[in-house]
Amino acid sequence: NTNVVEPGIHANQFVWNTKLQVLDLFANQLATVSNHQFATLTALATLRMNDNQLNHLDAHLFVNNALLKEINVLNNPLDFVLAGCELPSRTVLNCSHGKLKTTPQLSRFANVPSATIATIDLSANALQSIDSTFFQDYVQLTQVNVSHNQLAAPLAYGLFKNNPMLTDIEFQGN
Repeated sequence: NTNVVEPGIHANQFVWNTKLQVLDLFANQLATVSNHQFATLTALATLRMNDNQLNHLDAHLFVNNALLKEINVLNNPLDFVLAGCELPSRTVLNCSHGKLKTTPQLSRFANVPSATIATIDLSANALQSIDSTFFQDYVQLTQVNVSHNQLAAPLAYGLFKNNPMLTDIEFQGN
């Protein structure tokens, strides 16, 4: 049937709720969210979308949500979640302490809302190498921690060429 729509929320569902601070959308079988779904929710501080069927988050999904401090997208078929990572806030991608299941080679994640990520923690895993394109979409990146892995090969030339904001890189213990 061509009229069947994937489970989702109308793109303008919350456009009038600009004071909304907490939005719980967990366990709804949601497959999609619009790339501007939360654009008018400038007061949003907590967003729970865990336990759905989300398979993509637009890179700019949280650009207008500066107050968004807590995000839960666990138990969704997103590539970074399936790899063992968490997105606890709009600025942090946490893959630390053995969470990564994609070792020894770390490849680029396509489903991370990368435009707002400032910190990536890949520490304490068993990484042996990092794909040369892994960091390319994180233009706001200021901190990277890849400490305590098993990085034996030299880092790819230009690994951080798209990260002009980067101020802190941790590679100790490899």
